[in-house]
Amino acid sequence: MNRFTAWFAVKVTSGVGTMWCAYAFAALAIVSLPGAINAGSAVVLVSWIFQTFLQLVLLSVIIVGQNVLAAAADKRSEATFNDAGAVLHEAVKMQEHLAVQDKGPGRSRRQAAEPARLISGGAADVDEQRHTPLK
Repeated sequence: MNRFTAWFAVKVTSGVGTMWCAYAFAALAIVSLPGAINAGSAVVLVSWIFQTFLQLVLLSVIIVGQNVLAAAADKRSEATFNDAGAVLHEAVKMQEHLAVQDKGPGRSRRQAAEPARLISGGAADVDEQRHTPLK
């Protein structure tokens, strides 16, 4: 019974949540407008506007708006996910490159750490053309 209820609710929401349904509801509400006007009472006319027209039409329009906003949010979410994946991929490539560079042939740990020392404070001791430490 719960599956049927959920299925039915989805079908009704999908049907009501279209602009065509909003147009149909607007036409249906307009049918009763002459009766509200002929009643000669401002209360009846205001009641028709708020209780008949707005409720019928806005129901569908709000559902359509929510669907549009949800689709836009899904696109933004997917773009953010893809951007994060690209950044992760680049970071992994950088780590692999640095690991290969640090383990280069004939380099000791001290030599591998030398560029970091130069960047962190020993920049005055660097040959500007070759980017190597001065002796």
